[in-house]
Amino acid sequence: MDKSWMKNDRLSKEYTEGVDMFIAFALDHTINLKRVLCLCQGCLNLKFQTSTEIKYHLFSKGIDQRYQKWIFHGESYPTRASTSGKTTFVEPPRYEKDANMVEMVHDAFEFCKEYPKSFQSLLEDAEKPLFPGCTKYTKVSALMKLYNRKGKYGWSDNSFSDLLSALTDTFPDGNEMPSSMYEAKKTITALGLEYEKIHACPNDCILYRNDYKDLSSCPICKESR
Repeated sequence: MDKSWMKNDRLSKEYTEGVDMFIAFALDHTINLKRVLCLCQGCLNLKFQTSTEIKYHLFSKGIDQRYQKWIFHGESYPTRASTSGKTTFVEPPRYEKDANMVEMVHDAFEFCKEYPKSFQSLLEDAEKPLFPGCTKYTKVSALMKLYNRKGKYGWSDNSFSDLLSALTDTFPDGNEMPSSMYEAKKTITALGLEYEKIHACPNDCILYRNDYKDLSSCPICKESR
């Protein structure tokens, strides 16, 4: 499909016709006729908008010209020639809980929209295989799984750094696993996933927060903190 209009002036007739063509194409290849991913330079295919909002964005903010293959809007994923000379379909990798990961990065847009370069880096990490040939985890999904265990079992930052360092050495060359807690925190902070430890009553009566944060025993069951 000819996409030369994407590089034209936003006020030109060709660009206007191209925007209309894209919206018609996207709506013709989606299940949800009310909202589709917006490919403007502000939304970067991570925000769902109505066709009217997308049209406004494409004129006011411009199109993300790096998005040349409309794989999120109905175009087939690229093909490649095999060694036998035949053309084969290249299926995009499917990662564990990839829908949840996309949603998480989508939500992180609000945290990073003032820093587009950081957000673009985060988006790339969310799509990047953990190591060459890995189809189960991306850099972000693997890190989030480990970070969840860190919080669940109370691992210290030092022990988590040691684990990351060991995994970096264990995985194949070229892997994307952060080698330290310092490196991991760059992604974790961008996703808004920093956690806070809060004491709880041994009998699950209360959490020691807000009005209870300075108490030494539970006001309900009197159990010591």
